[in-house]
Amino acid sequence: LDDWPLHRIKETKTRLVIGACWHGRNHIMSQFFKGHLASIYYLPHKIEQPQVLQCSHQCKEKLEFNAIDQLVPGENAIFATDSSSFSLKANTAEDLSLLLQRVTYGNTKNLPTPGYRTFFINTTVLCSNGKTLTLNPSKGSIFVQHEAEPVISISGLSVVNSDQHLVKTGAPMLPEIKITVTQNINGGKFQLYYKFSELAFDIP
Repeated sequence: LDDWPLHRIKETKTRLVIGACWHGRNHIMSQFFKGHLASIYYLPHKIEQPQVLQCSHQCKEKLEFNAIDQLVPGENAIFATDSSSFSLKANTAEDLSLLLQRVTYGNTKNLPTPGYRTFFINTTVLCSNGKTLTLNPSKGSIFVQHEAEPVISISGLSVVNSDQHLVKTGAPMLPEIKITVTQNINGGKFQLYYKFSELAFDIP
């Protein structure tokens, strides 16, 4: 694609386009980008570090196959470099169904973006007479739920009695305080407890 910088012109026919070329004379888009755009960064007068660019191009979402060591002769599994597509080969339809059941979707983002992830399955059958048949493609989707935010609760004594000596030296304001963090993960509730026997505050 042509990589020409934008320049000052009298007419407003020049546009900055990501993923295609804008032909201002004809007012149309051409040379469309086809694929997955991971991210876009605009850093004026700066050059990003190579390790940062490498991280942005490594997609956190990928397909995983968990039965490489269980493949029998005549079966294979070939994955793309970015793990966004793969090819499975099996001896029978039943064996192929079992292999598909070992494919999983993984997302290593700290906070995965909720929504549907659409996938397609293209199947080719090699008949006994040597002919190849292509079946109609199948389509499915995986729904990523919105991760519930953790709930933090604090419990302890509401009234604390302290004498004059403790007040001067530093009285425990919140004795036996307990902090509980509750998080819902995959429909289950998990709790973490933090218990402190004494938190001292100096009172001037």
